[in-house]
Amino acid sequence: MKQRCKRIICMVIAAILIGTSAVTVQPMDAQAATKAQTAKAKKAREKKINNMLGKKAVFIGDSVMEGVSMFSGHKSNYITKVGMNIINAQDSRYKIGKKNVVQLTKSYKPSYIYIMLGANEVGWMSTAQAYSNYKSLIQKLKKACPKAKIYIISIEPVTKKFVSGHSGYTIKKIKAYNSMLKKVAKNTKVKYLNIYNYFKDKNGYLNQKYCWAGGDGLHWNVAGTKRFISSVKAALRKQIPLTYK
Repeated sequence: MKQRCKRIICMVIAAILIGTSAVTVQPMDAQAATKAQTAKAKKAREKKINNMLGKKAVFIGDSVMEGVSMFSGHKSNYITKVGMNIINAQDSRYKIGKKNVVQLTKSYKPSYIYIMLGANEVGWMSTAQAYSNYKSLIQKLKKACPKAKIYIISIEPVTKKFVSGHSGYTIKKIKAYNSMLKKVAKNTKVKYLNIYNYFKDKNGYLNQKYCWAGGDGLHWNVAGTKRFISSVKAALRKQIPLTYK
């Protein structure tokens, strides 16, 4: 009887050990498979984002964006002009070459349009006026390029030195302007990309490492323009879910 009980106990213990071993191995295999699938999905998303920012895209902006076109090394289509703002950007008389901004954008037949405007007007234009003008610009671009996806990009922080030398220009106003941009995006059913946090220092000003030595504290150096591209990609990653196949 005792021998029989011992055999039964041994069989139970063996069964438990075998079961435990199976349970331990299976999740490890499943975890490895999940990692491989996630890596594949991330690679596919990165390819999509690169396509979204490439030859099918148009970047619209002022002298800050002009710097991106000149120094970032990122190949795309840029519509930029020193002094561009959200009022003259929609003015049919405001030309870049022989076409205005909306006409020029349409000529590229873009799938994606990225707009970063506001640095030239945030110091003096009310958020209500900016909202109205931005909304108008979006509507005109939608009419000209109905199939394009439009992204509004937040404006960047500036240095403390820049704020000191420009009356009416404050970090508080920049943040209020960006909040307005987010509202415009929501109400016009386009996307908003926040890049502000990728450029700020611990006090909310533009990090000095993205400034030209002896520069004005607004325009980016080469590292800053490259940071712009990487920050736009990072913002897009937050909006584009991984797709598993």
